[in-house]
Amino acid sequence: MAVYSRVFVASLSNLRRLLPEWRRPLPQQALRPRLNPFTQKVASHLTWVADPADVDVVEPFPGANFQERFARALLRIPNESYNHFDFMAVSELLAVVHGGTSEAWLERLMTAQPPLAPEQGHPDMTLLELPVAFADALAASMDADLERFADGWARASDTGTVSVSDVLFIVRGLAGIARARASGDAMYFVQ
Repeated sequence: MAVYSRVFVASLSNLRRLLPEWRRPLPQQALRPRLNPFTQKVASHLTWVADPADVDVVEPFPGANFQERFARALLRIPNESYNHFDFMAVSELLAVVHGGTSEAWLERLMTAQPPLAPEQGHPDMTLLELPVAFADALAASMDADLERFADGWARASDTGTVSVSDVLFIVRGLAGIARARASGDAMYFVQ
């Protein structure tokens, strides 16, 4: 199954226009029951969603209307869409650029408070704000730096089958997005 994600830059006000049905998150994650639509079993999960119902019912496939509207809105801002660029890949690249382990970066990303949290109906879509230092490092990098980042990422990949050429275009694309940031813009990852 392909994993598609988007990376984009936006100010918080533009982010709210992109995701009008999303709200400010809870001050800290809460443990909530959730009904799995495939198994029909209730399991607990951590959520940032404010005021959830007693049991969140997640649609197996979010409505195309939301996805289409979101994709159209992204056409007006710098963004890139990638296949197989998931949370683990982001954490691997962060570890290459800033040091540390990909596991530590993944934990940091997944437990950080998001800028906005989805309303019910879209809880499987996750929005992460990428560290400013990461965006700054990519924006300031020369091509040789980007090649070094891609080489380190290919070596660090958890699959062991990723080549430098497989990831160099992603690293260059991310650098281009980072350079397109205006004052007050943040770099976001959504999957």
